[in-house]
Amino acid sequence: MSWSPCFECAEQIVRFLATHHNLSLDIFSSRLYNVQDPETQQNLCRLVQEGAQVAAMDLYEFKKCWKKFVDNGGRRFRPWKRLLT
Repeated sequence: MSWSPCFECAEQIVRFLATHHNLSLDIFSSRLYNVQDPETQQNLCRLVQEGAQVAAMDLYEFKKCWKKFVDNGGRRFRPWKRLLT
């Protein structure tokens, strides 16, 4: 994902996970959506409490996303400096 789930989407995911204990969910995002909002923070924490793994994308996930989801015209992924640190 480019962005982490918004407050409302996170709420829907929390409700879904609460009723589907046989599922696991890993969420990798490049940016946190509206992270200053207390309700968004609360629902991101609730996602983790319901068993979701929430993390920032690292170089490996960016490369995988570039290869699978970006219309890259055959170009290689070129990471920016701060991504490597």
